[in-house]
Amino acid sequence: MCNEDIIMSHVRNNLKSIQSLVEIENLEVFTTQEVHFMISEYCKMNDDLLKSISHE
Repeated sequence: MCNEDIIMSHVRNNLKSIQSLVEIENLEVFTTQEVHFMISEYCKMNDDLLKSISHE
């Protein structure tokens, strides 16, 4: 399960890499809904990664 507070902290701590990833200068151009969507996608990727690692 994904903890949104941890993810948001991660997002803030890695703002530069995220900005380069989305190729924009300012993440605030996103709406809350878009940010939540990105977080949920990020969580899914992390969950999938954790599952694949734990199965090894």
